[in-house]
Amino acid sequence: MQFCNLQRMYEAHAEEFNEALIQSASAAEYIGGRHVLELEKKLADFVGRKHALACANGTDALVLALRALEVGPGDYVACPAFSFFATAEAINRVGAIPVFIDVDSDSFILSEDSLKEALHVLRKAGQMVKAAIVVDTFGQLARAKALTAFSNIYGFPLIENASQSFGARLGKKRACSFGDISTTSFYPTKPLACFGDGGMVFCDNERYLKSMRSLALHGSGNQIFEHMSIGINSRLDDLQAAVLAVKFKYFEEEFQKRQELAQNYEGLLSQSYAYAEGLIKLPELIKRDDSYSAWDHFTLRFENSSLRDFVHRELKNYDVPTHICYPKTLEKMPVYEDESLAHCPVSLENAHSLSQTILSLPFDPYMTNEELALVVSSLDESVKNYKNKR
Repeated sequence: MQFCNLQRMYEAHAEEFNEALIQSASAAEYIGGRHVLELEKKLADFVGRKHALACANGTDALVLALRALEVGPGDYVACPAFSFFATAEAINRVGAIPVFIDVDSDSFILSEDSLKEALHVLRKAGQMVKAAIVVDTFGQLARAKALTAFSNIYGFPLIENASQSFGARLGKKRACSFGDISTTSFYPTKPLACFGDGGMVFCDNERYLKSMRSLALHGSGNQIFEHMSIGINSRLDDLQAAVLAVKFKYFEEEFQKRQELAQNYEGLLSQSYAYAEGLIKLPELIKRDDSYSAWDHFTLRFENSSLRDFVHRELKNYDVPTHICYPKTLEKMPVYEDESLAHCPVSLENAHSLSQTILSLPFDPYMTNEELALVVSSLDESVKNYKNKR
């Protein structure tokens, strides 16, 4: 068993992938070809944005968004402490300083109360954030609508990091439609994925689009070999866009498979010994009937770190791979031993607890019922083994 079976996801539409790759190669449009332009239009329409710009990866997408919002050296940018490193890394890459915020203990997304507290602490010191990044952790939409209103009150722009949530919905709003600028990633394990790295930024403001398009092409101007700023080289290859066009054709079908798999996981786990004994907690969506996660990860919380670590090790004996996302909160990364690179004005109690107690289970849209049953039964046996050794 694999944590995310990419081979199976390729084989589901292998002939179409191969044909798309051959067509792209034979057209010799390797950089900025027809497939890239078509993909930008399709995905902008899908998420409900006016503009989309493809780039090399999800990290560059965040950098482009920050640069377009004129975030630079010495500026503070709020972001969750419980996230993949790229969220904070992008802030440092533009010379700004991450301000780490705690997360909600049930949904894993940025806590509004913690953000309010951090802003209060900063204001008392005569400081303010230049922007904030909210992350749709593990595929669930952050409370971006409320946070957008909140950011408007305090006067700073909001970036939605939807690298794990493409396709997720809250009512009629989709991931990548919140905030001033939103970003996503097409890394191979993502809900919408290519055969390598890829990313995209979305916005409604044409000025932001023009800025990001220039920055992604070495800060280029209107004429060839004219450069207006120090930019980066961040473009999506036409080959990857051709792959994504095939993936997007089947995206809604795979999205529904993810919903069904999550429901089946919850059904089996809710009948397990581990759940009955209160030793695991199932993923908790924002409590709305019209909320749909993209299920980038299916993540459990365990009663304590000792049990989580034991199950993580024990499941290897059953050939069941699991991931700990994330074993360290961002402020504990070695790079931030240099305190000038980050700021932590509030308690991160929930983020610390999550890093010690969560475990992500195997998950992909083509996972079989037999594999699902094996994961759950093996997890239950592992929990029982732990209890028997106590």
